[in-house]
Amino acid sequence: MNDAVPIRGTREDDAAAIQRVARASWHAAYDDVMGAEAVEETVDSWFAVENVVADVNRDERPFFVAERDGTVVGFVIGIPNEERESGFHLYRIYVHPDHWGAGVGTRLLDRFEAELRRQNATRLQLSVIGPNENAIGFYEARGFERIEENWDDDFDCERYVYAKEHLTATGVEYRRTAGRSSAGIRGRESGKRDRTRCRSSMRSHPHSSLSAACRTASREPRPRRRAPRRVQSSMRTLRASCTRKIPPRK
Repeated sequence: MNDAVPIRGTREDDAAAIQRVARASWHAAYDDVMGAEAVEETVDSWFAVENVVADVNRDERPFFVAERDGTVVGFVIGIPNEERESGFHLYRIYVHPDHWGAGVGTRLLDRFEAELRRQNATRLQLSVIGPNENAIGFYEARGFERIEENWDDDFDCERYVYAKEHLTATGVEYRRTAGRSSAGIRGRESGKRDRTRCRSSMRSHPHSSLSAACRTASREPRPRRRAPRRVQSSMRTLRASCTRKIPPRK
């Protein structure tokens, strides 16, 4: 099915269509986390037409769109990794929810990686905020490995960092998982577990992509990292209700 979805470089006149894809994807993935109003504000800010046009005109940023029947249905953009030579960061990848599960995300990622190989890049890195099962499954099935876990103070969520080495290789064997969405952004279904709402600072955070689920308030943060106050309060309540006195050893 994805053979009918050509991938091409972006043009300035794609900006409105790219914003439309981002808006639909964000509402489908984030409304139950942020609320529809916050999603609208975020998309209007991050994906303003003038911002998209600016990205299109930055030669150092590989930027591709997927089309179906002449309509843009997905896009991917990367930025050079300033901390690592020959490295790139997968900045944004979105697919319109009407086309999730159709292989569009895979086609976009394949074309993006082909461009990185052309530029002799050897490493691709990305980040996912929270336990976003579909995104994690998508990336792990395509050769990415988790290299770091930390707490993101801006989002009040846990952030996972993934990387794929050796992009000069001829390819990666995909471990496809039935039922996974190719969009790589849908969060867990609401009701599976209680989740904290992402903070309003999300609206101005520079990294937009790849997560929908916040860390649960009852889980403790990783060692040596200070959790936000409301999470600390929830943790104290949880510990107080679960802790029992243990007599000392004789």
